[in-house]
Amino acid sequence: MGFSGIGFGELLLILVVVLLLFGSKRLPTIASDLGAAIRDFRRSVTSGGLAGSDEAASGKDQSQDAQSDRPT
Repeated sequence: MGFSGIGFGELLLILVVVLLLFGSKRLPTIASDLGAAIRDFRRSVTSGGLAGSDEAASGKDQSQDAQSDRPT
């Protein structure tokens, strides 16, 4: 058994399918984007996520203001 009950064969099969779907030229870009997303997520979790919740709250307020400006 390997990673979370997935064996080596299954991981290899997943890798081959991903390679066929996205091609070898796009895989490094996808991997770096995924790594950056994970890094940002970890950074927000360790900092308490205050910056993300403030942005989400301000975005929610702006969308509510935009809806209230519409004539009914």
